[in-house]
Amino acid sequence: YAINGDDEQEDSNHENYEDENEIEEEDQEAEEDETSSESDEEDDLSDLKAEEDSEDEPEYDSKVLKISEKDEKFQPEVKQKEVETPAKKLFNQKLEKIPFTIAMPASYEKLFELLNGEPTKIQQVILERVIKTNHPSLLHVNKSKMLKLFAYLLQYINDSFSNIEDEEQIQKGFKLLQGLNPILYDLLQMNPEEASKCFLEVVKEKYENFKKNQKKYPQLDTLIFFKILGSLFPTSDFRHSIVTPAYIFIHHILSQAKIKSRSDVSSGLFLSTLILDYQQLLSLIHISEPTR
Repeated sequence: YAINGDDEQEDSNHENYEDENEIEEEDQEAEEDETSSESDEEDDLSDLKAEEDSEDEPEYDSKVLKISEKDEKFQPEVKQKEVETPAKKLFNQKLEKIPFTIAMPASYEKLFELLNGEPTKIQQVILERVIKTNHPSLLHVNKSKMLKLFAYLLQYINDSFSNIEDEEQIQKGFKLLQGLNPILYDLLQMNPEEASKCFLEVVKEKYENFKKNQKKYPQLDTLIFFKILGSLFPTSDFRHSIVTPAYIFIHHILSQAKIKSRSDVSSGLFLSTLILDYQQLLSLIHISEPTR
């Protein structure tokens, strides 16, 4: 009986152990079901969000936008048609009337008639076509013609700055000078030696006129040639056949002329500014010596 009782007890213990294992397996299955259900719910939520986002911003719209941006970048610019102003229309009309070949004027009076009353740009076109028609590269004789044209232009500038009274005429004169300076420089390069002598004669003539009344500041038709001097010749040289006499002339004006009006003050400041511009490089050389 004792042996049978022990067998029954072992059987009951074995059944209890199996029951406990079954309970644990059921608990694990329940937990796995819960985790799987939670993950399924999260996947469903993410799918719903993705669907909502896709409904708000569909993919094909972004592609269309990208393509449109590229198209805009590579789209050629459409040039707007320029509106022709009355001034430009008048300029084009005058430009059409100018012949492409213009003979060298036989005298200064002929050149004055050709240029007088025309806008500065039209005057530039006329002179450029005169130079091209009578260029020294075409005929050697044209070299003397270009020297005459250089002298005529100096005379034309002198007449344009004579008897100037109001500010509008002064602005018009300096605008003319700005347009003629490049042409004067080109003519000077064609015959530098003879053109330099021609300019020196103008400086001498102006100096002789100043000596007649040294207490009075010269008029603008004299001062303007000192301005032209700086654009045609090298003013930084220690000694120059044209610039050095002009320096002496300017120093005589500043030291001997008396200031009696506001125009005299303007003339003195104008000459002083030119001297500073001329000697900018020279002053750097002179200042560097004592500092050493």
